[in-house]
Amino acid sequence: MRKDDNLPDMRAFHSRLVLRGTLELRTSLRLGAGRDTQIEAAADLPVVKTVDGRPYIPGASFKGAWRAATEALLRGLPDHREKNLACISVPRDEETVPPVVCLTAAAASRLKTTPAEKWAEILDGRAAQVKDKSLDEALRILSCRTCRLFGAPWLAGKVLIKDLLVGNGWGDLTRPAVRDGVAIDRDKRSAAPKRKYTYEIVPEGTPFEVEIAVENADDAELGLAWLGLLAFQQGQIPLGGARSRGLGWCELRVDWSHSQWLTRNSLVESLFPDDPSALPGSLAEDGATKAAEWLKAFLREIGLEGGSHE
Repeated sequence: MRKDDNLPDMRAFHSRLVLRGTLELRTSLRLGAGRDTQIEAAADLPVVKTVDGRPYIPGASFKGAWRAATEALLRGLPDHREKNLACISVPRDEETVPPVVCLTAAAASRLKTTPAEKWAEILDGRAAQVKDKSLDEALRILSCRTCRLFGAPWLAGKVLIKDLLVGNGWGDLTRPAVRDGVAIDRDKRSAAPKRKYTYEIVPEGTPFEVEIAVENADDAELGLAWLGLLAFQQGQIPLGGARSRGLGWCELRVDWSHSQWLTRNSLVESLFPDDPSALPGSLAEDGATKAAEWLKAFLREIGLEGGSHE
């Protein structure tokens, strides 16, 4: 893996972190599938379900909440803009690249259609950062650290997440619980007439299986990924709708014994294991230690040695 500019060569396999665990609901969950138009529907607003009728959490929903929480944490760090840690939280449409913050879709599109020798016209003082770089390298260098890890419209991410399915052995969830709701008239501060509805929820205590892969990330990027996952482990990130009403609170439990750290040397072993019962690259013994080291590597890279900051 190349260390310059934090740019690994994505044309080949270097490493893969596979995290497995369980996301357990602390309160009921509502991830809506839109209004049900069936006459005999159990609820006006059902939850998303698999083809066999069991609720699940789309990987995109988990990733979106994970990324949003990570960006919020990064924006609270000192000099986050100067260090280009996260995108700013309001839409931007500029075609020029600001001196310190992430790219915009318009700026990325313009870079793609502009010859490299004319990039200085749209880079607003950042031309030296991408001198003699390819387009792919330039897009990555000019993107914030969060976009480098999670991806952007102009940049492939390194984080892959499977849809979260209900754990084996859990009860029959083909008929989730149903609650009543009513629309509120904000002017009258009372229930709006004839606006009662029903919605489905997944009950608290339901476990969902989690599997996350992080491809070709260096130690600092793994530390950035772990920063957001720590918030999930501490139950600080809610999922789904009606969160202001207490729904969606959950807690992530990482299963280190079934998680893996794969490198070039262990890749072939993982594909063709001599012992099918063994787990190549298992993090059973040192997973928590490695995670702490990754987090320290990220803090060092952004100038917060040992995490000593206010």
